Amino acid sequence: MLQRIGLAFQGGSFLAGAIDAGVVSGLVEARAFEKYDISAYSGTSAGALVAAVCWRHALQHAHGTMQERMATAPEALRKQWLHNANGMIFNQAVGDGVKAVDHLWSSTNPAYFWWKDKVAVEWLHGRFQDWLNAYVEPETCMDLLYQRYVASTQPPGDLAAAQLAFDRDTKDGTRPRLLVGATRVKDSEDVNITDEDFFAELVKALKGHPGDHATAIRVAADYMRHGIMASGSIDFINGMTTIKEGRHAGTYLDGAWSENPPLKGLLSARLDQIWMVEVFPRRCAEIPDTFAEREDRREELWQNAVVEQQRTFINKVNLWIESGRLVSDATLLAGLKTSLLAKLKDRTSPECQRLLAAFRNSEDDWEDKINEDEKIVDAILKPYRYVETRCIQLPPEMQSLTAGARLVNTPSFLLDKMEFGRANTLQFLTTLH
Repeated sequence: MLQRIGLAFQGGSFLAGAIDAGVVSGLVEARAFEKYDISAYSGTSAGALVAAVCWRHALQHAHGTMQERMATAPEALRKQWLHNANGMIFNQAVGDGVKAVDHLWSSTNPAYFWWKDKVAVEWLHGRFQDWLNAYVEPETCMDLLYQRYVASTQPPGDLAAAQLAFDRDTKDGTRPRLLVGATRVKDSEDVNITDEDFFAELVKALKGHPGDHATAIRVAADYMRHGIMASGSIDFINGMTTIKEGRHAGTYLDGAWSENPPLKGLLSARLDQIWMVEVFPRRCAEIPDTFAEREDRREELWQNAVVEQQRTFINKVNLWIESGRLVSDATLLAGLKTSLLAKLKDRTSPECQRLLAAFRNSEDDWEDKINEDEKIVDAILKPYRYVETRCIQLPPEMQSLTAGARLVNTPSFLLDKMEFGRANTLQFLTTLH
C-alpha cells in the first residue's frame, strides 16, 4: 500500500507561488504521484492558491491515475504565477524600495493613505477574485464534487446517499483533501477552511435549489471563492475578505498571521507523512544590522514560530502514540466509545461537564454536535496515527532573499524560482530512499 502524503505549501506572495509551483513540477517529473499517495493539500495565501489547483486536478477521478491527473498541474500553475508577471517590480532592491516608500507615505501623506485604502485596495481585491476564478476555477471544483458524489448516486441526486459516500471516503482516506488557513478578525481564530466545508455548502445549496444543480454549484463556488480569498487577504494590498454565511461566516485577514501553512489540520486526512514547502528560511548567515534586515528577519522568525508550534504538536502526538498514551486499536476504541457514551448520559455530573468543556474548547464546530452523543463521541475518538513531518527546504542561495524579493514579478525571476523549486524537490526525493 502506498504511503499517504500531505503537501503543505507555505505562502509568501509571488516568490512562494513560484517555488510551490516548481515543487509540484518536480513531483510530477519524478513520477512521485505513482510512488506515493499524494492527495492531501494545505496552504496559506499563495500556498492556498497552489493547493487549490492541485486539489482540483486530484478530484478528476474519472481521468486516469493520480499521476495522469496531476500531469497538467505544473503547466496550470506556471500560467497562474506568470499571469501577473508584468515586471513592474523588476528586482529585489526595487521591491524593498516600494515597501519603504509605501510605509513612509502611508504614515505621512493622508491623500496617499486615502487613495490606497479606498481605491487601490478595492481594485486589487477585484483583480484577486478574477485571478482566482481563472486558475483555481471554483465552479469547476464544485461541479467535480457534484459529479463524484451527487450525480453518481442511485437514484441520481440522492443527497443522503451522497453524504454517506462522502463520509465513507473521508473515513477511508480515499478522497482528495484540501485545507487552507485564514485568520478571523473578530475572535482571533485561526480557521481551517476545508473541502468538507465546500461539500457541506454544496449540499446546502442543492437543498435550497431543488432541481437546479447549476445554480447550486454557483452558490457553493462562491463560498469556495471567498474561502480561498480569505486565506490571502493581505490587508494593505487587497483588503480583508468577508464570508457572509455558512460555518465560517466572518471577516478574515491573511492566514499567515496564524498558520503558514496549516500542518496539524492535515492529521485528520489519515496521512503517513507531511511534506512542507519552505519559503521562510530557518537560518540566516549573519546577524542583521540594519532596520530593513531586522524587519525581514522578524517576519521570518514569526513565520517559523507558527510552523514550529504545529510541528511540536505533531511530534508530541507521535510520542503519545508510540508510548501507548493515545489509542489507535479498533477494538480498544470500541470499548472507549461505550465508556464515553455512558459518561455523557448524566449531563449534570462533573465528569460529563468536564468532558463537554474540553470538547467545546477543542472543536470549532462543537455546537453542531453538542446535543448528539454519538456525534460527540465520534468527533472525540478519532483514529490517531504516527505522522512524520519533512521539509522541502530552500536552497542556500535563496535563503538570503529579503522581503522585497517576494514582490518581484518579472517572468524571468518567477521562472527561475520555479526551477529552484523543481530542482530542490528532485533532490529532496532522493533523500527518501
